[in-house]
Amino acid sequence: MTSLAREDTPPELLNTIQGSLHSDEVIRHCALCFRVETDTDFVYDHEGDIIGEQQVGHVASVFHLAVTDTLLAFRSFPTDWVLTDQQRQEKHALESEVFKRWPLKGQKRYSEIEVRDLLVAKHGRLRFEYLPQVVWSQDIQIADITLNEFAEDTPAPFVLDYFGYFYTHQKDQICYFQYSGTEWSQYVSSFFGNLHDIYLHIRDVKANARREAASVSKVTKCTSCGSTELTVRGAYTVCDYCQSKFGR
Repeated sequence: MTSLAREDTPPELLNTIQGSLHSDEVIRHCALCFRVETDTDFVYDHEGDIIGEQQVGHVASVFHLAVTDTLLAFRSFPTDWVLTDQQRQEKHALESEVFKRWPLKGQKRYSEIEVRDLLVAKHGRLRFEYLPQVVWSQDIQIADITLNEFAEDTPAPFVLDYFGYFYTHQKDQICYFQYSGTEWSQYVSSFFGNLHDIYLHIRDVKANARREAASVSKVTKCTSCGSTELTVRGAYTVCDYCQSKFGR
């Protein structure tokens, strides 16, 4: 079990993810997740000589992860600030302000981050929302991965820095699980217990597939309608005619 609270994914985002899937796929669980990447940097002394190495990390991506009975569906959405009319006018004014004199004449005075910082300094924490428009997606067949460990941990400082401004959820604890394929592995993390539900669902799907594969010979004919037109989809063989599913 996980001690982390669950978060309900907004219906408009769930509907967008569901609409991007094949018609026979149904979302079972969904979570707001992120990935981190770490690199090795050299440490130099005052004379420019290398004296050691240190690990540095950053949040590589933030996305929603949905799971069906056959797929891991990764979807990224654009964001927009939730502002009052007054705040939106101030934002537009800051974004429009330019330098008046050479050598920077005509260039924007404030970057996007500086605009954000100025608004936060004046109004305090700002909220944002995800817009129901997919800007990046990836689907991975559950049958093609090996499910590894699930664990909970304290987030690294760079994770806290990344999520510090706009995210109002708890940040004391994260959970993550590892999955792998041929010669590769990947971690996915979340501040929410929904990720544990996804992990358990994948585990159960793979366990059921193993049991069915051990007790059923290779399916060549649908036992429901008799059709021999079958398609392999992830952990299942699916009848093209009546859509019955069989473990393989």
